[in-house]
Amino acid sequence: ASKDRMCFYVDNTVTDSDSGMVDPQVCLLREMTEEVARKLAQHHKLPISWLKFDQTVREIKEKDMTKKTATVDELLQLAMKTTDIKGREELEVLLHYFSNRAMLLYHPSASASGNEEVVLDVEWLIQKVEKVITIQTDVPPKFKKDLKRSKEKGIVTMPFITHLLSDCSSTQKLIMSLMRHFDLLCRYSGIDASCLNQADDDHDFVSLKQRAIVTISEGAEEAVCKAYFIPCLLQTRIEL
Repeated sequence: ASKDRMCFYVDNTVTDSDSGMVDPQVCLLREMTEEVARKLAQHHKLPISWLKFDQTVREIKEKDMTKKTATVDELLQLAMKTTDIKGREELEVLLHYFSNRAMLLYHPSASASGNEEVVLDVEWLIQKVEKVITIQTDVPPKFKKDLKRSKEKGIVTMPFITHLLSDCSSTQKLIMSLMRHFDLLCRYSGIDASCLNQADDDHDFVSLKQRAIVTISEGAEEAVCKAYFIPCLLQTRIEL
């Protein structure tokens, strides 16, 4: 394949901690990404008020290391108080611009609440997502079956997700909402933990799901959905 249309074959089930080595394909992907990034136009004229806003947010994060998210309303009040930004429309343009450059993360359609939320620390979000989509090895005894299921079938229950995100319970809904938005987490409709335990014994997930499918409205999703697929952990089994 030509250099501008390369494919990278990365094994999602192998981590650096497992092998003690870095996947050569990951290294190649990183090199190619950095090469493309260097070629992109980096010189854009920005309003001084946008730069002041960015600096203000940085200072807030430095003063309060636990401040990882904020609502658009909170940021609008901050912008109007510390910069020349006067309205929500300009702020949203700013947020989309910064989000496209991974300076923060702003996806209105993925907000977990009625008030749109912004992730101020993208690296923090990546670390939390990684805890869910990568195979964990150190879990309490009561989650051993969940660990086995996630490895073998790519399915996690809500209690297991809650455990994995126990250090950020206040932002769990936002993290899960963003993961669903980017298809890193998919609903396994109408299945609760007891059904999954039964399925582990029966080895019959397909018929179980057919018996338990329910209609879920967007507003009632969290109240009904008790389990999720992690697409990157799903494996294709070839019958011989």
